[in-house]
Amino acid sequence: MPGLVQVISYTQTLLILSGCADAKIDLVFVLDASTSVTEPNFELMKDFVKDFLYEADIDGGNVRVGVIIYSTQDHVEFQMNTYRTKADVYNAVDEIPYRYGSTNTADALKTMRTQMFTRANGDRPGVENICIVVTDGVSNINARRTIPEAEQVRGEGIHIYAIGIGLSDTRELDGIASKPVEENRFAVQEFSELRDLRHKVFSALCCADAKIDLVFVLDASTSVTEPNFELMKDFVKDFLYEADIDGGNVRVGVIIYSTQDHVEFQMNTYRTKADVYNAVDEIPYRYGSTNTADALKTMRTQMFTRANGDRPGVENICIVVTDGVSNINARRTIPEAEQARGEGIHIYAIGIGLSDTRELDGIASKPVEENRFAVQEFSELRDLRHQVFSALCCADAKIDLVFVLDASTSVTEPNFELMKDFVKDFLYEADIDGGNVRVGVIIYSTQDHVEFQMNTYRTKADVYNAVDEIPYRYGSTNTADALKTMRTQMFTRANGDRPGVENICIVVTDGVSNINARRTIPEAEQARGEGIHIYAIGIGLSDTRELDGIASKPVEENRFAVQEFSELRDLRHQVFSALCSTEAPVVTTPPPPPKTSCADAKIDLVFVLDASTSVTEPNFELMKDFVKDFLYEADIDGGNVRVGVIIYSTQDHVEFQMNTYRTKADVYNAVDEIPYRYGSTNTADALKTMRTQMFTRANGDRPGVENICIVVTDGVSNINARRTIPEAEEARGEGIHIYAIGIGLSDTRELDGIASKPVEENRFAVQEFSELRDLRHQVFSALCSTEAPVVTTPPPPPKTSCADAKIDLVFVLDASTSVTEPNFELMKDFVKDFLYEADIDGGNVRVGVIIYSTQDHVEFQMNTYRIKADVYNAVDEIPYRYGSTNTADALKTMRTQMFTRANGDRPGVENICIVVTDGVSNINARRTIPEAEQARGEGIHIYAIGIGLSDTRELDGIASKPVEENRFAVQEFSELRDLRHQVFSALCSTEAPVLTTPALPVGCAGARIDLVFVLDASTSVTEPNFELMKDFVKDFLYEADIDGGNVRVGVIIYSTQDHVEFQMNTYRTKADVYNAVDEIPYRYGSTNTADALRTMRTQMFQRRNGDRPNVDNICIVVTDGVSNINARRTIPEADLARGKGIHIYAIGIGLSDTRELDGIASKPVEKNRFAVQEFSELRDLRHQVFSALCGGKLVFMDLNQTAEGRKHTAPAPYPAQKWNKIEQMDYSGITGSYDQAVNFPTVTQLLYFIPLLGWIRAGRSMFAA
Repeated sequence: MPGLVQVISYTQTLLILSGCADAKIDLVFVLDASTSVTEPNFELMKDFVKDFLYEADIDGGNVRVGVIIYSTQDHVEFQMNTYRTKADVYNAVDEIPYRYGSTNTADALKTMRTQMFTRANGDRPGVENICIVVTDGVSNINARRTIPEAEQVRGEGIHIYAIGIGLSDTRELDGIASKPVEENRFAVQEFSELRDLRHKVFSALCCADAKIDLVFVLDASTSVTEPNFELMKDFVKDFLYEADIDGGNVRVGVIIYSTQDHVEFQMNTYRTKADVYNAVDEIPYRYGSTNTADALKTMRTQMFTRANGDRPGVENICIVVTDGVSNINARRTIPEAEQARGEGIHIYAIGIGLSDTRELDGIASKPVEENRFAVQEFSELRDLRHQVFSALCCADAKIDLVFVLDASTSVTEPNFELMKDFVKDFLYEADIDGGNVRVGVIIYSTQDHVEFQMNTYRTKADVYNAVDEIPYRYGSTNTADALKTMRTQMFTRANGDRPGVENICIVVTDGVSNINARRTIPEAEQARGEGIHIYAIGIGLSDTRELDGIASKPVEENRFAVQEFSELRDLRHQVFSALCSTEAPVVTTPPPPPKTSCADAKIDLVFVLDASTSVTEPNFELMKDFVKDFLYEADIDGGNVRVGVIIYSTQDHVEFQMNTYRTKADVYNAVDEIPYRYGSTNTADALKTMRTQMFTRANGDRPGVENICIVVTDGVSNINARRTIPEAEEARGEGIHIYAIGIGLSDTRELDGIASKPVEENRFAVQEFSELRDLRHQVFSALCSTEAPVVTTPPPPPKTSCADAKIDLVFVLDASTSVTEPNFELMKDFVKDFLYEADIDGGNVRVGVIIYSTQDHVEFQMNTYRIKADVYNAVDEIPYRYGSTNTADALKTMRTQMFTRANGDRPGVENICIVVTDGVSNINARRTIPEAEQARGEGIHIYAIGIGLSDTRELDGIASKPVEENRFAVQEFSELRDLRHQVFSALCSTEAPVLTTPALPVGCAGARIDLVFVLDASTSVTEPNFELMKDFVKDFLYEADIDGGNVRVGVIIYSTQDHVEFQMNTYRTKADVYNAVDEIPYRYGSTNTADALRTMRTQMFQRRNGDRPNVDNICIVVTDGVSNINARRTIPEADLARGKGIHIYAIGIGLSDTRELDGIASKPVEKNRFAVQEFSELRDLRHQVFSALCGGKLVFMDLNQTAEGRKHTAPAPYPAQKWNKIEQMDYSGITGSYDQAVNFPTVTQLLYFIPLLGWIRAGRSMFAA
């Protein structure tokens, strides 16, 4: 997907916001505010506008901006001459209200043309007119006028960029955008992706066997600054990440320059990437003036020489990176570059922050636009790597390319469309128009069809159109004939094959050949024998042997596998990389799960689909895709399954009856033709029509065949709402089984009333329409299969160390009716996943399992199996024995029959029981908690996991104490997998868990803290990211006891100067603090961390400003860059603050060099310095920092004090008398000497270590101290 900076690069006069200071643009944003957008997403849209304008020259008058929003009506928010400064524009954007309604794009385009691009409202003669339309839906008011209005706009010289969010049908969007469409229409799936759209999207293309002699010429002048020079060095290493240095294909040298130039190393100095990386790290910063001319001369005369590693016949490449214009020998700079180019050295020139690129243009090889690159910040160099490497390695690549696409019945038409999208996406950057790349396509099922040859089309637009027109020709799978036709009829001179040009074939298939299967691999071998390189892509294959036989060798570089057709898009970069690169991508693909069989089931099936306005047309298309996907394995052609469809909004419409179509192809075509009929939500009438008109003999209902209805809706009825549930009850009373699927519903009461009983087996809920696809397996399973649903599980997560722990472990699993068989399979998966790293084979861990419903069943004892493979097999064989919920008896059996010597319980080994349940006992309920107490009284430690429980009192009574450390809760069985880390951490690790799921509460209720946030507001942060930073502050304080007075908070922000936003005694309630944080303005500028740290220490941690004696002083610094003002003072200022007893947590965002951050943070660094790559990751960081903050606070309270009595939070050496105090406690079961200990665990470690080692009494005593 192109980036928005590419949007604007369609002419060089437009706002390429990096290095385009003199561009004049009159710009109007047209923003969709319809109901389907929702207010949170409308806020993201506004953030996009501000982010887009981040570097626009509004204050200087080059760029003028207006905004119009629309739903049912349009509203001009401000004209292009309303505001003259960026600050005013930003404020005006922030003030735009969300005016929801229908989607009337036509009127908005008309108003933009007739009222905004006018002299009176700021339009300037001779200045380019640009309009950016952002929408999430197709017009549902004046829809016929939308494209004509856009045509009128374009006819008056206004260039339109159209951005669509979540659209499956982009035809209207294509009609709005200027031509060519592929350069002016952009699409993302989520509003949150708008931000990423602004930046250029790079392609990871490298060079397969390319030999390159490469020299970097790096500017080290004073204006660069040392931190930025470090970023420049990082760019060099990042650039070389995939370069084949060790194999000898690429040789590298580096020269740096300021007043003088210095050859750091020649191209024959180092032969391995590791040595080159080390040498780059060692390059010193030699600041001075800017003498580019001498550096270019030295590069040409001393580096590209035989003596220093230059090889004859190998391309000479030079990459110049500079942030300024020469101020020494300036007149010689371009002539020196010309001499270098004249001697065959190809020069790529990269400029950082340049407003005048004339010298840079003169340095770069021609054409300039392909060889000169510009960014605004040194931090953007990293993203530039792909562009330069692409230009360097694949610019002149000639390829003759044929796609061989499987169109067999198993693919399905919707997936075939995804396959065609993959082809177009793959060709996005291919040079078809310039003649370097030629493309042909052949599809196959029972027979093969050449859709077009490599010489049929000469432009990308024509190829794209031809791909769009390819029909779906379903049938069997005859790969052999397709490969033969590709070889004998397509790679021929007559059909466009060029001598001396590489022949590439990409095969995409979802199955193994079932026609001419024996010939498939021999045909591939013949093709490869004639010099055709084959990349083979398989979708959802459990057996890849045929695919491996098709692909060129080595297989691991030329065969790719994904599980879903929707993943093809992501595969594009891997295949294109392999095509242009020596190294194959690592593709981790878990084997596909078994298919759910329903072959012989007879079903009369009706879909009831909500088409109301709130659904939106794109989501209605997803709903139709769900229907087709659901029917993928249904035996329609054989007559077992009959299908009808009714849709509804204000009224209902029977689209087709169950006896209308008899083949799956006809049903699929009919589903595709269903129109979107938006309106209100009248579910009651739809249910009535389904019952009275569809499930009838006349319309295909068969006697003795099960009647199934699947209702899919995104809302509660707003017409005939009182009749909805009674209508469902009548349908169920007539024997119609109803499955109800709700999308994005917070209130499921109506949905529950529609679904058959028990509700938990017949009502399904997802948050997004895009999740419907994944739901197919659950519903189909519930409908007609005894097998578990498809569960795609990623590779197991990083290991939690538990290597030497001895544990006797019993799982107690609830198999009651409410669990359902599919969820019971998920429960069994959880057991296996949990045991993934357990040392069963070595004998450290023993495992037993008991399941229960009305009765309990010991599936196997702890001494039954001794190896993990046997345990896994035994778990797989556990049957689902549904019934009532008798937890009491299961706990009793676990205690009396499983934790016994005879059945594997070992003396001196910790006894652990993990109970997993979805409900409250309904047999022997009064005995449940007493049985748990007896088990715990006999030394069995119980972890209790509840799924979907609103009342956790029984669960709390089962779990060991403290409850918050031993009781875990999730909402869905599918979340069990993520819970594994928390429970396993609690069970046997001394390290804090990885908190990727909602964290266990960190007890910090009574902690007294004086807390100051120091927030970086420099220009590099950007205003949208500064808002995320403020959100982090509020999120961090979510559980802080501000109102009770335990926690006081102050905030200081900084850029060129620092600003105390409020002191610790300014606000006394959390609500006031939140409001104050919201009001903090973004004050951009340079990065002066030193002064901010000084102000924090000298002005904020003061008695008069709220600092309290004997209360811990905590400072949290959040920054995205290295200081560029007073840089030498930054770490000394941090040292002074820490010396005064202020504990500093330092958080860095997107930093490649953390040395300054490390110097700011308290020691040890690894516990007090945190790093994330994106501002959006700050939210997830809250738990880690809060854990570190409160963990230390609880552990060290009253245990270790300085002379002033201030309590430390960081681990520190313990004096002997303190250990004597601790030794007086009861450490039964613990061995070892504690007087030799140096560091005491943090509270996070205790929370997960104490339960296993029996330190509960020690922990209680300590917390009470």
